[in-house]
Amino acid sequence: MKKIALLMIPILIWGASCDNKKPENEEPEKEKEKDITYILTPPAPGDVYVAGAVEGKAMLWKNGVEQYLSDGTIEAVASSVFVSADDVYVAGKIGSKAILWKNGIAHNLTDDGAANSVYVSGDDVYVVGNKLWKNGAVQKLTDGTDHPGGSSVFVSGDDVYVVGNKLWKNGAMQKLTDGTDHPGGSSVFISGDDVYVAGVGKGTIGHAAIVWINGVAQHLEGGHSIYSDAWASSVYVSGSDVYVAGGFSGRTYHYGKLWKNDENILVGTSTIGYIETSLASVYVSGEDVYVAGRASGWGAVLLKNGVDQFLSGRPSSSNNSKAYSVFVVE
Repeated sequence: MKKIALLMIPILIWGASCDNKKPENEEPEKEKEKDITYILTPPAPGDVYVAGAVEGKAMLWKNGVEQYLSDGTIEAVASSVFVSADDVYVAGKIGSKAILWKNGIAHNLTDDGAANSVYVSGDDVYVVGNKLWKNGAVQKLTDGTDHPGGSSVFVSGDDVYVVGNKLWKNGAMQKLTDGTDHPGGSSVFISGDDVYVAGVGKGTIGHAAIVWINGVAQHLEGGHSIYSDAWASSVYVSGSDVYVAGGFSGRTYHYGKLWKNDENILVGTSTIGYIETSLASVYVSGEDVYVAGRASGWGAVLLKNGVDQFLSGRPSSSNNSKAYSVFVVE
């Protein structure tokens, strides 16, 4: 759930020392092209990281500045970002390979999957996708009676929570509903002894955006008409406040939504009015609420307290970039 200042500058390795000077009249040799080396500026409090994709390239923005994680040869996406101490972790995929980037360096997890979420606890790095990995090693997620797909991972103390089509705690399936519908979980967050899951469930008619608190469903919106659906993509708990990012769609419109304690609070200065907007991730830092997603024609967007910052440049009908995850360094 919760998307390195990777300064893309070449490191020049000089072949001669200062004592071996060339004659002044000798024409200097042409500098050979060097591999690009990523120089990291350590994360600092207040830094805002967003993970996403631009034109088929996995992308990480730091304070609005683009940092490419792939070269575009194969379509790629960065799905989740997490910062721990001086290290920046990004989960995603390149082609069909699940990838974890650490400080811009790609590590292949598997050749046949995707990495959807990353969470760091102490020295341990957890990644979930079609599998669960801990420090690169595959972990047992279920007893083998089902075939899970993980959307989000959260670690609280010694407990590892994974949500997808079901919720697991340390590999044991947890009750998410009373069994009358078939929910899809998108995001899990632990606060104290409470477990929050955001996702999609069955409404009266159609799909509804739902947040489950310790297995009790709270319907946020949608599910009341065959022409409208709603969904919840991300949940974040700050104190006693529960924030959920998602969306609502009808016949001819598609709105991004942000709920705070069941009430829609998305207000801002956007000229697009949030029509054709999808919100994928929410993060709260102090008094500030950050939401990442996509606005039609504008591409990847980050909102801070309702004021938008378009991450991928000028509006264009071909701009299909998107932001999937936001993380703020405390």
